[in-house]
Amino acid sequence: MTETERFRAMLDERGVEWEACRVPTLRSELAATFWYDRDGSPCSAVEGADDVPDGKLSVNANLTPEQAIEATLGRGECELTDNGPWGYPYVCSSCGASFDADVNGGDFNYCPSCGRAVRA
Repeated sequence: MTETERFRAMLDERGVEWEACRVPTLRSELAATFWYDRDGSPCSAVEGADDVPDGKLSVNANLTPEQAIEATLGRGECELTDNGPWGYPYVCSSCGASFDADVNGGDFNYCPSCGRAVRA
């Protein structure tokens, strides 16, 4: 699986609509992905450019300073605790949001509220 395919699968997992496109270069065309961030700003990611190391994507996005830190240094992880069969059984250890077990079948890789990776 290419980095572009992995990235697109992650966008799909978060319910983000994206568009596949190609970026022409002097020698070939590069796989690219276009999407809008949560604020409606356009973003793009390209794999395979000469100045991008293998296994990495070059991303163009309009970011706040906080978003730039998250994008380059990571947002962190959280745990979703199971509070039993009543009410909202899943509670995020980082943001405190509660989720119904019916959401995503109770199988979370990322918190639907804060976006942190859920520790296994």
